[in-house]
Amino acid sequence: MATLTPAQAGVTVTFYVSGLPVGSAVTNASGVATLNNAGLSILQISASSYTAVATVGGSTVQATGSLAPCFPPA
Repeated sequence: MATLTPAQAGVTVTFYVSGLPVGSAVTNASGVATLNNAGLSILQISASSYTAVATVGGSTVQATGSLAPCFPPA
């Protein structure tokens, strides 16, 4: 999840894990973009962070957030 402050709806946010894109989501009226069902590779499931990148008003902005390891069930 990424949140734009001040809130702005309709902004596409691309999420990256280990430097590779895993998907995009569009911000809602509260400025929140939530990526569901990211397609992580075997190398990405143990990553501890993600980066969210968006272009707002012609400027690229980015933020990094924490991830809990995501190991598939056995």
